[in-house]
Amino acid sequence: GVLLRVAVDPLTGDFSDARQRYLGPKAIKLCRVMIQSRASCLALSAKSWLLYNYQNRYHQDPVSYESLEHAADFSSEACPDGIVAVAGNTLRIITVDNLGMLFNQTVFPLRYTPRRMC
Repeated sequence: GVLLRVAVDPLTGDFSDARQRYLGPKAIKLCRVMIQSRASCLALSAKSWLLYNYQNRYHQDPVSYESLEHAADFSSEACPDGIVAVAGNTLRIITVDNLGMLFNQTVFPLRYTPRRMC
């Protein structure tokens, strides 16, 4: 599925600034969730992405987790701002602690500097 994001002019209704992101071969499900008391969206496909606004900027961050089938808000005493999700035949409770930071980061050592690779 391909996630398409466009800006809509509030006066004329014209579309602008269209951006696409390929999320995987499966169809995309959009689940509305609350993250730190803000409306956000979780795009579920072969890979899940969290879509949210933070410090007046729009963010699309990959969620480093197995493929999720459905998600919804979750709140309890132990987890006041969480997400409950279905992955296969299991129920998962997920929290997002640091908005605006990478959820998944992998460091690969290079044999050469980028300039030497060219």
